[in-house]
Amino acid sequence: MDFKKVVCAACGRPFAEGDDIVVCPVCGSPQHRSCYDLVGQCVNHDKHGSFIFDPPAEEHEKTEKRRTDDIFCPFCSWIIPSDSEECPRCGGPLRDKNTGEPIFEREALVSPAEKIDGIPSREFTAIIGPRKFVKYLSSFKYGVAKGRWRPHLPAMILGPVWFLYRKIYRPALILLAVQCLLFTAYSALTYKPATGEYFRNIISAAQEASSGGLSLEEFQGRLAEVESDYAEAYEEQTTSRDGVIQVVWYCLSLGADVVFGFFGNKLYFAECKRKILASRPKCSDMEGYMDRLKMIGGTSPGLAFLGMLAIVSYPSLLMLLLVFAF
Repeated sequence: MDFKKVVCAACGRPFAEGDDIVVCPVCGSPQHRSCYDLVGQCVNHDKHGSFIFDPPAEEHEKTEKRRTDDIFCPFCSWIIPSDSEECPRCGGPLRDKNTGEPIFEREALVSPAEKIDGIPSREFTAIIGPRKFVKYLSSFKYGVAKGRWRPHLPAMILGPVWFLYRKIYRPALILLAVQCLLFTAYSALTYKPATGEYFRNIISAAQEASSGGLSLEEFQGRLAEVESDYAEAYEEQTTSRDGVIQVVWYCLSLGADVVFGFFGNKLYFAECKRKILASRPKCSDMEGYMDRLKMIGGTSPGLAFLGMLAIVSYPSLLMLLLVFAF
């Protein structure tokens, strides 16, 4: 069959030469392989048994318009008609059963065929990944159309960990650097000589015990003595200024996370757009282009774990540095 004059049953776009096409063995619906993989099955799966795909060439414009009127279900990401009262796949309500009014604003619903800031939503879908793509498409569309971006709560709470998880490298590194600088300043300003003396005494006692100079009971007694001396010395060296510095550090650290998280959706949109525009000249065919977007996009739990590990381990490493430096 010649697919040059046929449109994809999922995204509504005409097939081009060289496209990787999947034909449903049940209903015959032709779809881009990337569209089929995105949905996870034939887009007309719910119609199997009563539907056979057979679009005449003269119906292309009508099919394109119908696909333009389709939307992603905000609950399960299925492609459905925009005038649906509920999603036929997950049953998610799109209209109030009592009043018949739409539950979602039209600006919050995204069509598979529409463009966001001149870029097809299909390309954003590929780079975002299969999870949460409808949520992000809705936020991107709203931000571009309204010029106002919704804050991103997970980014506010997780800070650089969320940015690394979504592969938004530049803001993640900037935020990590800011957090490290703030904690370094806080630690240096509130550092007590008693702390260094405490760790040195602990190390000395451990070395003496390991060489046989102290029995277990003597070692435990030495530790208790060191702890007691440290508590007294630390209390003497602590001033009211330390409390003020701690509050300032906490507010600045939390404020940095909140500011970056507030613009989380905008920063994510800018990163997705940058990667899309940078990838276009590097790919000669649509399949390779979409595969590249999936590779450089998506999520990275490994990077998020490394970011969390860095945040947790940095205070200990800094404390060791201060102990041996002073």
